[in-house]
Amino acid sequence: ILNSYKTNASLDGRRDFEPFIVHISSNAEVSYSELVNFASKLSYGNRNVNGNVIDLMISPSFIDNNFKKFTKFLEISIKSGIFQMQFNVIDSETLIKAKANPEKYKNLIVRVWGFSAYFVELPVEYQDLLIRRAKLSESAC
Repeated sequence: ILNSYKTNASLDGRRDFEPFIVHISSNAEVSYSELVNFASKLSYGNRNVNGNVIDLMISPSFIDNNFKKFTKFLEISIKSGIFQMQFNVIDSETLIKAKANPEKYKNLIVRVWGFSAYFVELPVEYQDLLIRRAKLSESAC
């Protein structure tokens, strides 16, 4: 098993020794529609495996301000044949506060590689990765 803390930068934009990106997700400026389009074209043939998960960060304000657009995105994604989608619906400000004041956010749960975890119990490098992904998703809105 590769250890990200010993692995140099990769072609997906990951820098030297940063945590690996989860599932089908992005830390670069790739639209969510593009990720769904990619995932919907994956073929698993007769292998009968579980498929892949699309892992997205999205801010609560984006959903509030674009509810119809967001629900249409979900509808189109499902119709395209994706296997599974999971979301962290949170803003970067909350994650930054949780990192700075873990005692105040001990019950903050985030999705991590197919399971849920307490944000403040994650390694700092992974907390930073989630913060960067949240900021990137906010800047794309």
